Amino acid sequence: MNAGGVPSEAQEQPTDADAPAPSPANPIRTVGGKTFLWQAGVWTDTTYEPDTMTPVEIVFLSDEYFDLLLEFPELAEYFAIGDEVIVLYEGVAYQVTAEG
Repeated sequence: MNAGGVPSEAQEQPTDADAPAPSPANPIRTVGGKTFLWQAGVWTDTTYEPDTMTPVEIVFLSDEYFDLLLEFPELAEYFAIGDEVIVLYEGVAYQVTAEG
């Protein structure tokens, strides 16, 4: 704020897009026999190995997202835990992201 108590244009005002995703009350969830951990704003399948796997990125609610669910409807229960999810399914890692 400047001396008159009015916010200065030079100051950055935080936006919702800049805010980190809030941590859930329980950072561990079990869905359909898989366990997910809350890591850096992403629900991550504990069988996913980031050092050796490259996930297929899918934008949440995109055409590709719905196409994948049509092909593998069983993924819906995993994707339902949030809009940022990494799940390993039939040997393929899928990463659902909020934006492309």
